[in-house]
Amino acid sequence: MSLPAERLLVFDVREGWEPLCRFLGVDVPAGEPFPHLNDAKAIRQTMERLVTEGTIDSPFSRRE
Repeated sequence: MSLPAERLLVFDVREGWEPLCRFLGVDVPAGEPFPHLNDAKAIRQTMERLVTEGTIDSPFSRRE
């Protein structure tokens, strides 16, 4: 099975909202930063929590 080229998005998340929203045919969310769940600060905080508390939060359980 294959997909037609127009139904496939090759996307680099560093490009942000624009190519994704254009592909989906929706407006770019106004005032909503593109999510960066794996930024250095978040990874460092997760690792510190894992070492000190032995737990890891779901990325969907809180927003910074």
